[in-house]
Amino acid sequence: MAKQEYKSAIRSKSFIKHALIKLLSEKDFDRITVTEVIETSGISRGTFYSHYKSLDDVIDQIVDDEYNKIVGLIGENCEIYFNPDNVLMIVSTIFDYIEDDKEYYTGIINYKPIFDSVMCKISEKYKNEAFRVIKEKCIIQNDDEANYILVYTVGGIIYEILKWSKDDTKLNANMVVNILSSMFRNYIK
Repeated sequence: MAKQEYKSAIRSKSFIKHALIKLLSEKDFDRITVTEVIETSGISRGTFYSHYKSLDDVIDQIVDDEYNKIVGLIGENCEIYFNPDNVLMIVSTIFDYIEDDKEYYTGIINYKPIFDSVMCKISEKYKNEAFRVIKEKCIIQNDDEANYILVYTVGGIIYEILKWSKDDTKLNANMVVNILSSMFRNYIK
């Protein structure tokens, strides 16, 4: 019985998060009410409040969930992904992850506070390790160049994901990965 309740809670939370993201594509967060989320999600007020105290709690849950999912996709240690041959794997995995529920993830990507919060948490997690790997494995002159490579690479990947999520690009995941891999090959020792 407890297992069934657990599945029900997961489903209810998913309905709530999807409803909020859908509403965010239509209007500003400050203009969205719990009632609208309840009506859009098809759950009861009691169900909403059994999981969340406010819409801010839903946003916090989305940020935490997406951070945990992306870290799960990348792994705890980013070093293996700095190999150009492994870039295909991680970028393709992220594109596939987004494509599984593209409308929802496009909504997350387009709502800057959520997207920025997730990216900030991910950056903090991997920044020192990525910087160390770049310094050890790349042909660079100094720390400033290593930092530039890191910022440029991450920014480029994020930009392509943003363009792709909005259908503003003809590039698919493999094309993006091939471009990034050739760029990495120029710097790898």
